[in-house]
Amino acid sequence: MPSPVATEAAAATRPSVTDAPLALVQVPEVEAAIELANAYAPEHLELLEEDAGLMAERVRTAGCVFVGRRGATAFGDYIAGSNHVLPTGGAGRFSGPLGPATFRRRISQVEITAAAAAALAPQVDVLARAEGFPVHGESAMIRR
Repeated sequence: MPSPVATEAAAATRPSVTDAPLALVQVPEVEAAIELANAYAPEHLELLEEDAGLMAERVRTAGCVFVGRRGATAFGDYIAGSNHVLPTGGAGRFSGPLGPATFRRRISQVEITAAAAAALAPQVDVLARAEGFPVHGESAMIRR
């Protein structure tokens, strides 16, 4: 088996690696690393620190977090149970990986009691008018 150093050096010369948008960033402390990861929302985030598991708990905006030295992106993309379809371009700030929920349709349902309508209509009216939707406010007010 080739040594890891030799393999890494060989990989750097391959088009799939050299053409990829890749960022290696050195930060002064763990807090800065977590803050940067959450702001950037990477598709793949590899955490190689000794306490990578603790760091991973604080990441909120990545497509997939690969924890520890052995947590290579390839495992998650092909066999470890996550998947290869992850949010790109910072979309991890508001979207997660492809999964069963992606194909399910959600429907919201709102039911307001007479007492709740009477209590809430004035607040709805204020908010609706502030947004420039006076008819929405009126529709709440006539239902109290």
